[in-house]
Amino acid sequence: MNYEVKNSVGDYAVILMLKKTSDAGIVSSHGNVGRCVSCVKDPSINNRQVMFHPKREYQKYGDYLFVPYSEIFCVVR
Repeated sequence: MNYEVKNSVGDYAVILMLKKTSDAGIVSSHGNVGRCVSCVKDPSINNRQVMFHPKREYQKYGDYLFVPYSEIFCVVR
């Protein structure tokens, strides 16, 4: 069963990992950049691209990561 993630809870931000397809058809993603789907702690970063700590393991669900707000470094777009 697949669920669409809607809102974060507590100190977590829901991050959708962004994927790019090259002209050759290769799909890749930046390991520590994604679009913030929801962050109740700081709504100003919702729907913005953010960079987060690259060396930690986060809980995953499909293309979503659940990142503690304190591990988000900056808004990149």
